[in-house]
Amino acid sequence: MMGPPAEVMNGKKIPQNVIRAAMVEYVQDCPTCSGANIIEDHAQGTMICTDCGTVVADHIIDMDSEWRNFESDSGEKDKSRVGSAQDPLLDGMDHLTTVINAGAGGKGGEYARAHFKATVNTSDKNLRSAFQRIDQMGDRIDLPERYRGRVKEIYKKMDDAKALKGKPQDAMIAACIYMGTRLDGVPRTLKEIVALSEVPKKDIGRCYKIIQKTLNLQAGTVCATNYMTRFCSHLELPPYIEAGAEEVSTKATELPKLSGKSPITVAAASIFMVSSCSQHKKTAKEIADVTGVSESTIRNCVKEMEPYRTQLLPKRFLDYVDNM
Repeated sequence: MMGPPAEVMNGKKIPQNVIRAAMVEYVQDCPTCSGANIIEDHAQGTMICTDCGTVVADHIIDMDSEWRNFESDSGEKDKSRVGSAQDPLLDGMDHLTTVINAGAGGKGGEYARAHFKATVNTSDKNLRSAFQRIDQMGDRIDLPERYRGRVKEIYKKMDDAKALKGKPQDAMIAACIYMGTRLDGVPRTLKEIVALSEVPKKDIGRCYKIIQKTLNLQAGTVCATNYMTRFCSHLELPPYIEAGAEEVSTKATELPKLSGKSPITVAAASIFMVSSCSQHKKTAKEIADVTGVSESTIRNCVKEMEPYRTQLLPKRFLDYVDNM
């Protein structure tokens, strides 16, 4: 049976099982919460912190199984490898968290520990920790993987530019999420980001400006329509209400009286106005709970839009009101 590959250090070969033991000893604390309650999930190929849920290590391989499983008799690669696909932004760092089930001791263990510590530098560990944190936050706001990729890309560029030193990780991640989602046309409100990250608004704003300056990024203008799909989805409104609210918000922002209004406020008020002319009426409180705009602000904006009702509302909604 073929044995595992060996690493070489100072002219001496170190068996992979020896390296594994050193890695297990090295990865004792969670990089996110510093907790020590880490368990190994053999089925998923991961090591997980039970305190905060962070995946501390992935691509775990059990040395008890035969190594020839990785290559079929025909010479073709076996695609049933343990662990998820590597993140291209990690530049191959994923292999650094591979953990193999065996024991170690003596000089071999010392060489292995030295080798592992020399390989995994602080920047690499911080980047992996940040990506895991981005995924955790992304899960909480239902941010699809394709948009998380943009957030991670921004964070890595900041790391490459050596612009993260002295910046709180969560504040910088929050700012990256705020910037990334705006760039991709799926913006999250600042209130959402504050609630998500538990980072003060001013700290997120400070990091956001640093990102803009360092990477020369401009998110561009955010429109009320950018929020409409997500808001209407959370309110469980049908597509025709969403389409009507988008039409109202687009026309409303063209009115001089409403041109300076926040896009989020206009979106909330448009949903209120359109839904009230249908069988799917939503209260100001329901809309406020989803959008983060206060009830009074929604009502005041609707009040300013009311004189232009016939101009703003699509004919099908005006007809519904007339037939009530």
